[in-house]
Amino acid sequence: MLEHPILVNRPIVATPKGVRLCRPSERVLELLDRRPAEAVYKEDGELIWKPLNDTPNTMDRMTAFEMLAPGDEEIQPSAIIHEIEDLPEGYNYVVYEFVLGDHYYWARSYLDQNDEVSIFGPMSQYDRSIVYRNASIDERVLKYFARRFKSVRRLSQSGYEEVR
Repeated sequence: MLEHPILVNRPIVATPKGVRLCRPSERVLELLDRRPAEAVYKEDGELIWKPLNDTPNTMDRMTAFEMLAPGDEEIQPSAIIHEIEDLPEGYNYVVYEFVLGDHYYWARSYLDQNDEVSIFGPMSQYDRSIVYRNASIDERVLKYFARRFKSVRRLSQSGYEEVR
């Protein structure tokens, strides 16, 4: 691949926010710490990013919930694990784990549906069979996923429901 990169034909981008196969090419914007100060166009001339009101780093694709407020700290997962289950369905997914105080959260994103993530928890860090069913999800965990996925879901008694 190094000698003939055209064979890959998929840009692989690595930043502190993660590694992603960036097709379509605008997916690279999700991995940037700051938005480009100028408009960005695809090879065919299609506009994929334009700052609002020509103000650099205005995030027109993000809601206020997804942005860090002054003084907020972005948390990082305690672990990120790639799993492939050897079943006929061939499940291929990434697990994110967070330990925050006494609470443990984990989330799963299937690689064939890489725009959505499902969060499980909070549960006891010390005994993960103890699930805090009526507890809300830590806002830092929600913000971490909202900046990276279009759909953030949680398993409830009636099935999966959109969190944000």
